[in-house]
Amino acid sequence: MSKRAPPFWIQTFLVLQVFVYLGFGKPVQEYQGRHRMLFRNVSRLLPIWLLLIFHEVQRVHWIRARAQKNRWEEEFLLVQYEMEWTTRSFLHKAQEWQDRFEEPNVDPGPKAYAARQSSQWRRMAFDADRLFRSTNANYKSLIK
Repeated sequence: MSKRAPPFWIQTFLVLQVFVYLGFGKPVQEYQGRHRMLFRNVSRLLPIWLLLIFHEVQRVHWIRARAQKNRWEEEFLLVQYEMEWTTRSFLHKAQEWQDRFEEPNVDPGPKAYAARQSSQWRRMAFDADRLFRSTNANYKSLIK
């Protein structure tokens, strides 16, 4: 009776079991040390195709983790700029309404409306500036 290799689906199942045992699916830092220790012991027992698949899966996992880290860094940078843009936008609208209030030869009704709108936008700018200063240590206040 000759020994034959198990069917491909059994080999694939065994590969998946090894990956689960080694902790794939966790963040990279959690399994790196454990992987190095186990890989030395297991590498003598595994066929070369399994080792190649193992390295490919590890590479893909690392690339995905790096991409996620880069996305979060970009999001953090954009949110900081959006804080500044929001405050500047509110201040710009307040100045627009203030300019309308200061126009000559305007009836008292539209002047009062312009003053109220200017006050509202300025208050929104102050509130946004206060909240952004309390949540972000790097935020530079735009209110003088």
